[in-house]
Amino acid sequence: MIKDFIGLLILLWVCTFQKSNAQAVPFLKQQIAVLAGPGMDGRGYIKNGHGKAADYIVSQFKNFGLRPFETHNYQQPFFISANTFPSQIQLEVNGNALRPGVDFLVGAASSSFEKEKFKFKKISFKKVRDTSDCKRVLRKLKPQKFAYIVRNTDSFFKNSGWSKRDLIPRLPKGLFVLPQKTKLIWTVKTDTVSATTVYLKENLIQKKWKKGSARILNKFELHIKVNNVIGYVKGTKYPDSFIVFSAHYDHLGKMGTNAEFPGASDNASGTAALLYLAKYYSEHPQPYSVAFMAFAAEEAGLLGSEHYVQYPFFPLENIKWLTNLDIMGDATDGISVVNGKEFTAYMDLLTHINATKGYLPKLVPGGPAANSDHYFFYKNKVPCIFIFTRGGPGFYHDVYDKPRSLKLTNLNETMNLIIDFTSAIQQNE
Repeated sequence: MIKDFIGLLILLWVCTFQKSNAQAVPFLKQQIAVLAGPGMDGRGYIKNGHGKAADYIVSQFKNFGLRPFETHNYQQPFFISANTFPSQIQLEVNGNALRPGVDFLVGAASSSFEKEKFKFKKISFKKVRDTSDCKRVLRKLKPQKFAYIVRNTDSFFKNSGWSKRDLIPRLPKGLFVLPQKTKLIWTVKTDTVSATTVYLKENLIQKKWKKGSARILNKFELHIKVNNVIGYVKGTKYPDSFIVFSAHYDHLGKMGTNAEFPGASDNASGTAALLYLAKYYSEHPQPYSVAFMAFAAEEAGLLGSEHYVQYPFFPLENIKWLTNLDIMGDATDGISVVNGKEFTAYMDLLTHINATKGYLPKLVPGGPAANSDHYFFYKNKVPCIFIFTRGGPGFYHDVYDKPRSLKLTNLNETMNLIIDFTSAIQQNE
């Protein structure tokens, strides 16, 4: 917490720090290549990708000499559920195979559908005005006979107030193809629905879609053991008070055996930044203890950070400040700072340091948002920000988010800014 608000503001004008000289990019590049490489299987729930990533982070913490908390041995286990697709996924139209992850995505909550031959039939929601109309349309479907191409849902959603989240659970068991105007984005689901949904690029839908075949097999995993990975460097002056850095290491894994989501930007990059800071602070102990928290199951709904906040290794009120790192692959246009408008004195300090040192072209403050692992700390009154970079090709939750897509522009400067900012916070004592 801020002990002296005025004192923190004075830092904007009187504190002069030696400019940091972090050369982080080679380290980040190497770590991202490992974390988003083929050996990690997308850090998801097929082939124990999440477990491989957790073990790797533990090994890095040990190499840097970080301490574990008490008897935890760097890990905090908990259990989640997840819908997975461990077998090869196949979808053919008129004898032509579509490419999983490129041409189409299977809805992450989908149930299995396997049929060698079926006919396609279009169903339009253009004249469906309300939920009663929708229910009547659904009752008339014959999913045992046809696979349905669902068209014109936008007008229905606008008129009814429903969304895809409302419609999909109400679809009966069967195959439903939903054309997409926007890019294909996958996710993780911790439950299932009766239907098998396929999201497809709209330009692939043709009038001559007649016959198809499909093999989409799901496996709902009820008790998956995952681990938050946590270590710290003991403070030289205030060992019971903490600066915390966090990042989630999990990603989407694989959709079948033939579509992998490497998650280089989201969030191998943030995990690599966390590891860089762990190495840096192991070599440069601070007045405060510095804790490093690599969270599991963020993609499943911020479950790792939620679990940690419920069962913390030390009192949450002992956290002076938390910086969460997510999507740290290219800061060409600077960084966004979620909660920057909430903790204005800290945002002013961060802005002052950046302006003085000329690190980044832009810092964009934002308000509170439940979009990464800072959120449950914020809800429990822990002062925190979430930093993500502004730049790059915009690959997100897709098969193209690979290490080679990240330029790491201005990442040396970003890490320098974070280090200087962390030093400045600790001077307010």
